[in-house]
Amino acid sequence: MDFYYPNFINDHWRIEGAIFFGDRNHFVDEKAKRFKLEDIVTFCQEKGLAFFDTSTAIRRLQDNASDKFLEVGSKRNRPGDPIQ
Repeated sequence: MDFYYPNFINDHWRIEGAIFFGDRNHFVDEKAKRFKLEDIVTFCQEKGLAFFDTSTAIRRLQDNASDKFLEVGSKRNRPGDPIQ
């Protein structure tokens, strides 16, 4: 995966576009039905946004991406968190 929330059905980047640019399709390439990765990377760098995997091993309990149905097998500490 090249970046976080790449699934075109997921609204994450539409919400970011609406909040920061007043345009929910700011990061959307409507003809190609995908997100504009270069624009997203530039935006995150300019805003100082970072994304981090908090788990290194998960198991899907149902065949969907809902966090409700994820079993975390191995957590990762964020930088600065106490080691567990």
